[in-house]
Amino acid sequence: MIVKSAAKLNLTLDILGLLPGDYHAIETVFQNIDILDTLEFFFKQEDGDDDICTAIELLDSAGATAFPLDGDNLIAKAAKAFALMSGLGKGLTVRVAVHKTIPIAAGLAGGSGNAAATLVALNEHFKKPLSKNQLSEIAATLGSDISFFIYGGTCAGRGRGELLESIKHPLDLSFFIVKPRDIAISTPWIYREYDNLMGNQKDHVIQSKLADCEIALKSGNQKKLIQSLSNGFEPIVYKAYPEVKALRDGMLELGCLSANISGSGPTLYGITTSLAEAVSIEANFVEWHRLQNDLSQVKVDTWTARSVDFGTTIINPN
Repeated sequence: MIVKSAAKLNLTLDILGLLPGDYHAIETVFQNIDILDTLEFFFKQEDGDDDICTAIELLDSAGATAFPLDGDNLIAKAAKAFALMSGLGKGLTVRVAVHKTIPIAAGLAGGSGNAAATLVALNEHFKKPLSKNQLSEIAATLGSDISFFIYGGTCAGRGRGELLESIKHPLDLSFFIVKPRDIAISTPWIYREYDNLMGNQKDHVIQSKLADCEIALKSGNQKKLIQSLSNGFEPIVYKAYPEVKALRDGMLELGCLSANISGSGPTLYGITTSLAEAVSIEANFVEWHRLQNDLSQVKVDTWTARSVDFGTTIINPN
């Protein structure tokens, strides 16, 4: 069975406060893009009461050291969670060959998408005993944004990000994406920094941009969409990593209509007028970056992408 798993961007991200269990309440707009991983699933059923077993193989990808192949991988965790919640999978061995295109540790949620793809594949293998809502409930036990990939496309996310509402819109969005290769931002660290920042700004009122973004999307108003884009982590990232801010400024200088951090960063995305424009900006950015003396030590990876209306999709069910 072949399943495609799409990367995601956060068009907005606002942190509203604390939830029980030391989680943070957020409001965000998730958007899938056509940077895709391909997962091939092979199933072998044997008699017996052994728990579900996973064997994971990473194919054709740099950065493999950041991709665990054991029980720490979200694919393995998703398989075990599916078996536990559904009561299925005894004696089943699942071999998963992962063809990575989504960059590892880039904030584009490749791991989360792979976990969702595993839940979808197992559900398909067992003739769909669980609904999307039930798969989403399993996904939420594994990570805050994994439920999004069960539904995919464009969604408003609330709570920890697992409370989802689909947003249907007419826009075909094009993106230019920049990832500083050697910067990795810890999610616990950035939330601690955010809490410290807000603790020193007690009179600060957080105004979520989710509603503005949703209205702009549904009305197809790209100008208003650009005005609604935001990320509450940006002041922290730009202060800690001024080179990320410099890259953001370069994206705007070269013609991106916007330039924002996705998720906790450091990946930046810019909306462009078309995919052809994104490709042109990418070519110009490479030359611009080469000429920036203060960024000479900052290695970057770049992509162009378009919005898609799925998070996971089965290409070949056999």
